[in-house]
Amino acid sequence: MLRYNGDVSLDEPGFDGRGGSKGFTGLHGAAFFEIMEIVVALLAMGECDINVMDNMGRMALAWAAVGGYEDVVGILLERRDAKADATDTLYSRNRSRGLQRRGIRES
Repeated sequence: MLRYNGDVSLDEPGFDGRGGSKGFTGLHGAAFFEIMEIVVALLAMGECDINVMDNMGRMALAWAAVGGYEDVVGILLERRDAKADATDTLYSRNRSRGLQRRGIRES
């Protein structure tokens, strides 16, 4: 499921188990729950797009920042393809501003 986000049916509101550009991926989940080992493993596999937005308009980076998980935010920002300045489409917020409020510096 973490790799392919297979067909999962959860009763959580807004959960899209189909994956793809609007699915809540394994990386989203690992960032949301601050599971650093899984974040690192998924990034090492090299098959996930760290900038993909879920159906709430958030990337894994946004979930980690909202949770205040500096270690996860840091590992995601180490990637050259991380879009730290993307807008959170759910609330039209800029991630950089949210990171700055939490005292997290962008690389």
